[in-house]
Amino acid sequence: MELGFPGVQIGSHINDWNLDAPELQPIFAAAEEYDCALFVHPWDMQLDGRMKKYWLPWLVGMPGETAQAMCCLIFGGILERYPKLKVMFAHGGGAFPFTIGRIEHGFNVRPDLCAVENDVNPRKYLGKIYTDSLVHDPGALEYLIKTIGENRVSLGSDYPFPLGEHHPGKLIESMDSLSEDVKDALLAGNALEFLGLDRSQFDVAGTSSSSSEDAKSIQNHEVSELPVKDKKSVFSPETVPVLLANSITMYIPHVNTYFGIANLSRDWLTDFSIFQTQNLSTISAKH
Repeated sequence: MELGFPGVQIGSHINDWNLDAPELQPIFAAAEEYDCALFVHPWDMQLDGRMKKYWLPWLVGMPGETAQAMCCLIFGGILERYPKLKVMFAHGGGAFPFTIGRIEHGFNVRPDLCAVENDVNPRKYLGKIYTDSLVHDPGALEYLIKTIGENRVSLGSDYPFPLGEHHPGKLIESMDSLSEDVKDALLAGNALEFLGLDRSQFDVAGTSSSSSEDAKSIQNHEVSELPVKDKKSVFSPETVPVLLANSITMYIPHVNTYFGIANLSRDWLTDFSIFQTQNLSTISAKH
């Protein structure tokens, strides 16, 4: 917190520890005390055996991994012990929001297995946890908003990974069923609240009017147009600067609209590109 970061990202487990492990209690206590937001991202899924084909670890393993992490926090009583703890889960909370009926039913019929450390119905926590919006389906996003709450879902991009949304916020923007106020909350307001930030911190005055053209110019470099031979080379030293710049500039429309920034400075974009290229050259030389 001394560095000014409002939160940290953690994995869905730590080696053999689930998130309810006693060894992790001091971390949750400190996060609550210092109002440090936690973002949970799945990792270390099973890669071998029946999961080694069809990209299954990423397609179905990650949602299951996230649901397991959420169940451990809830059934382990972490959210009861630390009621002010702010936790957000990636990829729309994985499978958890969409299997809450099964989870609640299991809690009710087998409390001897599910309620051994926390006797609070898991459905109670739906309005307390946060998720991102990365579900890739309008029906799923509508359900997520209804289940978690429109003030608990924040823009998720997973950019620049293949399963990410290559135009962050495109799904939200395309949904006519969402009001402008809800879209604003999903694209910016909820994230600001989760991180304890104020919109005024993102107001920029005196920026160049030509920067929007700079943004559009770089934004045209879609992932599918990158000069790569296969998926494995998408993060080569030659392409990463484009991916990073694309990630920043594709978010500019949301920053402009929802954070009140009129434009992004041409000098900033230039400095960003030079910085990334120089650092990637250094990394490439070392390896």
